[in-house]
Amino acid sequence: MNDNWAIRLKNATSRATFPYEVEEQQVGPPAPDLDRAMPWIPGDLITFFREVGPLSLPDIGNGYFLYPPTPVDRPDRLDDEEIVVFGSNGGGDQYVRILADGRILRLQGLAYIDGVYFSNDVGVKRVGDDLVDFLNRLVVAVEAFADHGHITDL
Repeated sequence: MNDNWAIRLKNATSRATFPYEVEEQQVGPPAPDLDRAMPWIPGDLITFFREVGPLSLPDIGNGYFLYPPTPVDRPDRLDDEEIVVFGSNGGGDQYVRILADGRILRLQGLAYIDGVYFSNDVGVKRVGDDLVDFLNRLVVAVEAFADHGHITDL
């Protein structure tokens, strides 16, 4: 992970102004003791949470939240692909990483039954080619909100 990314994100959240009382915007702290008890969790996610930590930005746009994967005995699925859910936005959408190729998707309004998300024509959107691409898009969205009040849809 790139420390510059976390610094840019913290700077942008500190610049943001709000016309209402806000909750605390939080980046980190790092979780260096993050357990690898789930060997199927990709190394890029483990590294992110060990070096940066969870992210809670409830008042930036509609909200952005990145959290370590919860301990489960197997990955979730999106149709036929194994995925890891690692974040959400303030609208209830889920951010997931495809285990096979690293793509980051936003899942919106999908049925979830017994660990499987069932896609539809509008409920799945690619929001990053990989975790680094997603994080770069996220920091740009937070900077746009801090500088101009623009809400960017990830």
